[in-house]
Amino acid sequence: MILISKEIVDGDEVRYYEGIDFDIVKKHPTDGSDGFIFCFVDSWVGEVKNYNRTNKIDTIVENKELKDNFNIDDINNNYVCIYQTNGNTKETYKTIRENINTRLGKPWLIVPGIR
Repeated sequence: MILISKEIVDGDEVRYYEGIDFDIVKKHPTDGSDGFIFCFVDSWVGEVKNYNRTNKIDTIVENKELKDNFNIDDINNNYVCIYQTNGNTKETYKTIRENINTRLGKPWLIVPGIR
C-alpha cells in the first residue's frame, strides 16, 4: 500500500493509495474519524489471493494463527473505496480526484443526516 497523495476536502482527510493492505482497511474507523481511503488495485482477485496465500505462509514461517480467508463483508465501511484499475491506476486516480474536487461545483456533497 503506497500513498499516492492526501488532501483535506471539506475538513476531512482523503488519502489515495496504490495497492491495498486488508488489515489496515479492515481496521479503518467506520465513523469517518480518520477520513476517507481510496485504494487503487490492478486486480481485485489477485489481491484477495495474495492476502489468503500470505496468511497461510505466515502460519508456517512465523507460527501465526491461521486467519479466515478474506471476506468482503470485513470491509463494510462507507469511508473506504476500492477501485480495480486493470493497470490504469494513474488515469483512474486522476479522474476520481478531479471528480471529488469539482463535483457540481462543490468539493464534497454530504447527504444530510449521514456522516
